Amino acid sequence: MVCHFAQRKRIADLLKQAEEEKSSSFEKFINYLVILSCSVPVIISIHLAINISTTEESFLYTYDYDVSNEWTIFTIISVKSIIIYMVNPTYINIVALFYISLCLRCKTRIQYLNREIEVFSPEDFTLRFQRNILRKRVKTYNFLLKIKDTFSLSIFFIMIAHIAMCSSITGGFWLNSGTRRLIIGK
Repeated sequence: MVCHFAQRKRIADLLKQAEEEKSSSFEKFINYLVILSCSVPVIISIHLAINISTTEESFLYTYDYDVSNEWTIFTIISVKSIIIYMVNPTYINIVALFYISLCLRCKTRIQYLNREIEVFSPEDFTLRFQRNILRKRVKTYNFLLKIKDTFSLSIFFIMIAHIAMCSSITGGFWLNSGTRRLIIGK
Protein backbone atom coordinates (compact mmCIF):
# COMPACT_ATOMS: atom_id res chain seq x y z
CA MET A 1 0.00 0.00 0.00
CA VAL A 2 2.90 2.33 0.81
CA CYS A 3 4.49 1.50 -2.56
CA HIS A 4 1.33 2.58 -4.37
CA PHE A 5 0.95 5.78 -2.36
CA ALA A 6 4.47 6.84 -3.32
CA GLN A 7 3.84 6.01 -6.98
CA ARG A 8 0.39 7.54 -7.38
CA LYS A 9 1.60 9.87 -10.18
CA ARG A 10 2.91 6.88 -12.14
CA ILE A 11 -0.37 5.06 -11.66
CA ALA A 12 -2.31 8.13 -12.83
CA ASP A 13 -0.10 8.28 -15.94
CA LEU A 14 -0.68 4.57 -16.53
CA LEU A 15 -4.44 5.08 -16.32
CA LYS A 16 -4.30 7.88 -18.89
CA GLN A 17 -2.18 5.80 -21.23
CA ALA A 18 -4.32 2.68 -20.67
CA GLU A 19 -7.35 4.55 -22.00
CA GLU A 20 -5.55 4.87 -25.33
CA GLU A 21 -4.84 1.14 -25.56
CA LYS A 22 -7.52 -1.20 -26.83
CA SER A 23 -9.27 -3.16 -24.14
CA SER A 24 -8.96 -6.91 -24.11
CA SER A 25 -11.80 -9.40 -24.24
CA PHE A 26 -11.19 -10.23 -20.58
CA GLU A 27 -12.16 -6.75 -19.33
CA LYS A 28 -15.72 -7.79 -18.41
CA PHE A 29 -14.42 -10.81 -16.50
CA ILE A 30 -11.92 -8.63 -14.63
CA ASN A 31 -14.70 -6.15 -13.82
CA TYR A 32 -16.77 -8.98 -12.34
CA LEU A 33 -13.77 -10.09 -10.29
CA VAL A 34 -13.34 -6.55 -8.93
CA ILE A 35 -17.03 -6.41 -7.97
CA LEU A 36 -16.75 -9.82 -6.32
CA SER A 37 -13.57 -8.81 -4.53
CA CYS A 38 -15.24 -5.66 -3.17
CA SER A 39 -18.43 -7.43 -2.09
CA VAL A 40 -16.74 -10.28 -0.20
CA PRO A 41 -15.62 -8.11 2.78
CA VAL A 42 -19.16 -6.81 3.24
CA ILE A 43 -20.62 -10.32 3.14
CA ILE A 44 -17.96 -11.70 5.49
CA SER A 45 -18.36 -8.83 7.95
CA ILE A 46 -22.14 -9.22 8.11
CA HIS A 47 -21.76 -12.98 8.56
CA LEU A 48 -19.19 -12.46 11.33
CA ALA A 49 -21.32 -9.84 13.05
CA ILE A 50 -24.40 -12.07 13.01
CA ASN A 51 -22.53 -15.08 14.37
CA ILE A 52 -20.28 -13.35 16.91
CA SER A 53 -22.42 -10.51 18.29
CA THR A 54 -24.38 -12.84 20.56
CA THR A 55 -21.41 -14.91 21.79
CA GLU A 56 -18.73 -14.22 24.37
CA GLU A 57 -16.20 -13.67 21.57
CA SER A 58 -17.74 -10.25 20.98
CA PHE A 59 -15.46 -8.95 23.76
CA LEU A 60 -12.55 -9.43 21.35
CA TYR A 61 -14.12 -6.94 18.97
CA THR A 62 -15.31 -4.42 21.59
CA TYR A 63 -11.90 -4.20 23.28
CA ASP A 64 -13.19 -5.69 26.56
CA TYR A 65 -15.73 -2.91 27.04
CA ASP A 66 -19.07 -4.04 28.33
CA VAL A 67 -21.45 -3.06 25.56
CA SER A 68 -24.98 -4.17 26.33
CA ASN A 69 -26.73 -3.01 23.17
CA GLU A 70 -26.70 -5.75 20.53
CA TRP A 71 -26.95 -3.30 17.62
CA THR A 72 -23.87 -1.47 18.87
CA ILE A 73 -21.94 -4.73 19.09
CA PHE A 74 -23.17 -5.69 15.63
CA THR A 75 -22.06 -2.32 14.21
CA ILE A 76 -18.63 -2.45 15.88
CA ILE A 77 -17.96 -5.97 14.63
CA SER A 78 -19.19 -5.10 11.13
CA VAL A 79 -17.12 -1.95 10.79
CA LYS A 80 -13.98 -3.52 12.22
CA SER A 81 -14.18 -6.59 10.00
CA ILE A 82 -15.00 -4.52 6.88
CA ILE A 83 -11.89 -2.41 7.50
CA ILE A 84 -9.74 -5.49 8.12
CA TYR A 85 -10.94 -7.37 5.06
CA MET A 86 -10.93 -4.32 2.77
CA VAL A 87 -7.30 -3.52 3.52
CA ASN A 88 -5.67 -6.92 3.31
CA PRO A 89 -7.14 -9.15 0.64
CA THR A 90 -9.38 -6.72 -1.25
CA TYR A 91 -6.91 -3.91 -1.88
CA ILE A 92 -4.15 -6.36 -2.78
CA ASN A 93 -6.40 -8.29 -5.16
CA ILE A 94 -7.62 -5.11 -6.88
CA VAL A 95 -4.02 -3.99 -7.46
CA ALA A 96 -3.20 -7.42 -8.90
CA LEU A 97 -6.29 -7.30 -11.14
CA PHE A 98 -5.31 -3.84 -12.35
CA TYR A 99 -1.84 -5.15 -13.20
CA ILE A 100 -3.35 -8.12 -15.05
CA SER A 101 -5.73 -5.83 -16.93
CA LEU A 102 -2.88 -3.61 -18.11
CA CYS A 103 -0.83 -6.62 -19.21
CA LEU A 104 -3.81 -8.03 -21.10
CA ARG A 105 -4.25 -4.71 -22.89
CA CYS A 106 -0.63 -4.88 -24.03
CA LYS A 107 -1.08 -8.48 -25.14
CA THR A 108 -4.13 -7.46 -27.17
CA ARG A 109 -2.19 -4.62 -28.75
CA ILE A 110 0.70 -6.91 -29.71
CA GLN A 111 -1.71 -9.46 -31.19
CA TYR A 112 -3.36 -6.67 -33.18
CA LEU A 113 0.03 -5.57 -34.53
CA ASN A 114 0.89 -9.16 -35.49
CA ARG A 115 -2.42 -9.56 -37.31
CA GLU A 116 -1.88 -6.26 -39.08
CA ILE A 117 1.55 -7.44 -40.29
CA GLU A 118 0.25 -10.85 -41.41
CA VAL A 119 -2.51 -9.32 -43.54
CA PHE A 120 -0.15 -7.35 -45.75
CA SER A 121 1.75 -8.97 -48.59
CA PRO A 122 5.50 -8.34 -48.94
CA GLU A 123 4.84 -5.92 -51.81
CA ASP A 124 2.50 -3.79 -49.67
CA PHE A 125 4.98 -3.75 -46.80
CA THR A 126 6.28 -0.28 -47.61
CA LEU A 127 8.69 1.82 -45.60
CA ARG A 128 5.85 4.04 -44.39
CA PHE A 129 3.89 1.02 -43.15
CA GLN A 130 6.99 -0.33 -41.40
CA ARG A 131 7.52 3.01 -39.62
CA ASN A 132 3.88 3.03 -38.54
CA ILE A 133 4.18 -0.50 -37.12
CA LEU A 134 7.45 0.37 -35.36
CA ARG A 135 5.86 3.47 -33.79
CA LYS A 136 3.01 1.37 -32.44
CA ARG A 137 5.46 -1.25 -31.21
CA VAL A 138 7.60 1.36 -29.41
CA LYS A 139 4.47 2.85 -27.84
CA THR A 140 3.44 -0.57 -26.54
CA TYR A 141 6.99 -1.32 -25.38
CA ASN A 142 7.18 1.97 -23.45
CA PHE A 143 3.81 1.22 -21.89
CA LEU A 144 5.11 -2.19 -20.78
CA LEU A 145 8.20 -0.54 -19.27
CA LYS A 146 5.98 1.87 -17.32
CA ILE A 147 3.95 -1.07 -16.04
CA LYS A 148 7.13 -2.85 -15.00
CA ASP A 149 8.55 0.22 -13.26
CA THR A 150 5.31 0.87 -11.41
CA PHE A 151 4.29 -2.63 -10.40
CA SER A 152 7.36 -4.86 -10.25
CA LEU A 153 8.11 -4.27 -6.56
CA SER A 154 4.49 -4.20 -5.42
CA ILE A 155 3.53 -7.34 -7.34
CA PHE A 156 6.55 -9.06 -5.77
CA PHE A 157 5.28 -8.08 -2.31
CA ILE A 158 1.78 -9.25 -3.22
CA MET A 159 3.16 -12.65 -4.25
CA ILE A 160 5.15 -12.89 -1.00
CA ALA A 161 2.04 -11.96 1.02
CA HIS A 162 -0.08 -14.59 -0.72
CA ILE A 163 2.63 -17.25 -0.28
CA ALA A 164 2.93 -16.38 3.42
CA MET A 165 -0.86 -16.48 3.82
CA CYS A 166 -1.11 -19.87 2.11
CA SER A 167 1.79 -21.18 4.19
CA SER A 168 0.18 -20.09 7.45
CA ILE A 169 -3.16 -21.63 6.49
CA THR A 170 -1.45 -24.86 5.43
CA GLY A 171 0.55 -24.86 8.67
CA GLY A 172 -2.63 -24.37 10.69
CA PHE A 173 -4.30 -27.31 8.97
CA TRP A 174 -1.16 -29.38 9.41
CA LEU A 175 -1.00 -28.65 13.15
CA ASN A 176 -4.66 -29.58 13.62
CA SER A 177 -4.43 -32.79 11.63
CA GLY A 178 -3.12 -36.17 12.69
CA THR A 179 -0.18 -36.16 10.27
CA ARG A 180 1.89 -34.14 12.71
CA ARG A 181 2.14 -37.11 15.03
CA LEU A 182 3.33 -39.35 12.24
CA ILE A 183 6.13 -36.98 11.27
CA ILE A 184 7.27 -36.11 14.79
CA GLY A 185 7.02 -39.71 15.93
CA LYS A 186 4.70 -39.42 18.91
